[in-house]
Amino acid sequence: GDYSLLPYRLGLLTLQRPEKPALKDVFKDYFLIGGAYNRNLVTGRDPNAAQIAVRHNNTATSENDMKWQSVHPQPGQYTWGPADSFMEFCETNKMFPLATRSSGTARLRDGCIGTSRETR
Repeated sequence: GDYSLLPYRLGLLTLQRPEKPALKDVFKDYFLIGGAYNRNLVTGRDPNAAQIAVRHNNTATSENDMKWQSVHPQPGQYTWGPADSFMEFCETNKMFPLATRSSGTARLRDGCIGTSRETR
């Protein structure tokens, strides 16, 4: 059997493990560390995930809330609240926000934004 966890299971292991350094600190001289964050993470509805992200990362990409179809779901309608929450999370936690470039809708790709075709 596996006896390596036996002292822990018996409650005999009382030593504190040293805290491991954050990934963003380990690699700070080489590159940035980050992930794609969803609305639950940035608004505090998933505090465990947020704690891990804040501890280990120094960049952030919004999973969906900064995509064109979320910010501008239909002609004449803009929804900035979730995108603002993402940016506030980045500012509060000193993370550099990154954006994706391939999330435009057909209206954007077809050059319709700002033209009379947008109102059709």
